[in-house]
Amino acid sequence: MNEHAFTCQNERVVLLAEKALWWKCQSCVFVADIHLGKPSSFRASGIPIPEGSDAADLARLSAILDHTKAGELCILGDLIHNLNSLTKPVIEAFGKWRQQHSGVKLSLTIGNHDRHAPKLVETLRIDECGDRLLRGPFVFQHEPEPSPDGYVIAGHVHPGVHLSDKRERCLKLACCLIGGRVMTLPAFGTFTGTQRIRAAEGDRVVAFAEGGLIEVPWRLCS
Repeated sequence: MNEHAFTCQNERVVLLAEKALWWKCQSCVFVADIHLGKPSSFRASGIPIPEGSDAADLARLSAILDHTKAGELCILGDLIHNLNSLTKPVIEAFGKWRQQHSGVKLSLTIGNHDRHAPKLVETLRIDECGDRLLRGPFVFQHEPEPSPDGYVIAGHVHPGVHLSDKRERCLKLACCLIGGRVMTLPAFGTFTGTQRIRAAEGDRVVAFAEGGLIEVPWRLCS
């Protein structure tokens, strides 16, 4: 599992190529925007989307927890896609996954999509839930808005970069945007798109490619 370690607010954190952030000294892994059940939601609307992405995403979460031995997984919003996402197969699949990792604390900062699902915490066996989570110098929340209470680590916007080669072919990659006051994690879910970000001088941009992690000069994203 490829890693990119760096210091943020005097804390050592690690970006994993599986689109996760690992705060090793706190034994906690953070991901954002899984959008569990999105294919089910689309099929309920009559759009023929194949199954499989939820299973792949849960398998990736398992691989991350196995690799890091983390005691906590924190999801920074949009665990589910919408109310139609909570079908019986989705709930059963997540329940089975939760049982496999019953010793891991599961925390959720509520995202805009999660608010549409009543009894989400009870249904998916979430241990801690709220609009934000304060830990050390960090504020973990869904939307990447600065906070007076600390450095914000968030998701929501599905950040991405567009890189072109000499033949003017464009490669679209998910990325993590590390700014002066806010870090925006990539969307974890397989069945999610990206939104092209605009970086400013001093920002760091780490893109997620099949070959691993690539730090991209901010000027290429300005």
